[in-house]
Amino acid sequence: MKQDYLRWAISKTKTTWWHDSADPAELKRGLERGAIGATTNPFLASVALHANKACGRGRFKACSRRIPSPRRRRKG
Repeated sequence: MKQDYLRWAISKTKTTWWHDSADPAELKRGLERGAIGATTNPFLASVALHANKACGRGRFKACSRRIPSPRRRRKG
């Protein structure tokens, strides 16, 4: 396989690479290509969430159950 610049930089220098995406497929590909982690921003996170609704649906439901609603906060 021909080595591209990113692979060369990661293997031959002290460069580290954080993949800038929240899309699950892109993150997987980035980690497979040598990224050491991931970062994102609100816009990219929103794009990924809208494009991958089924992927995060269960996680969002689980998180929302742990966050008290305004009514529950007032009572407690």
